Amino acid sequence: MDISKKIVDDLVANDVSFITTVPCKQLAGVMTIVARSKIEGAGGEWNDETEAMIAPMRDALEQQVEQESTALFATGRVWDDGIIEPESTRDVLGLALAAADGAPVEETRFGVFRM
Repeated sequence: MDISKKIVDDLVANDVSFITTVPCKQLAGVMTIVARSKIEGAGGEWNDETEAMIAPMRDALEQQVEQESTALFATGRVWDDGIIEPESTRDVLGLALAAADGAPVEETRFGVFRM
């Protein structure tokens, strides 16, 4: 198999990269807002006691997302094709760009996907 074709089909990450699209604190804050809306929507009251009850769950979620958002975690779950060494970044990026430049452009009916 041509190495340039293989590079384009692979998803690789740098060892210091993160896979989350939303910062951990922001995600935990959104989950708190959802919990508050659910409680208030059911006729409950949001107060300091309710906040104290939700706080450990929010903190646990934030910690879990922080731990599971590393490139090592993603590679360990085989969500990607591996981690590249930082000093190999330019070589891998160069191969990927060269392969993309030489690849045929097929007509599509969808927009751009963001990974």
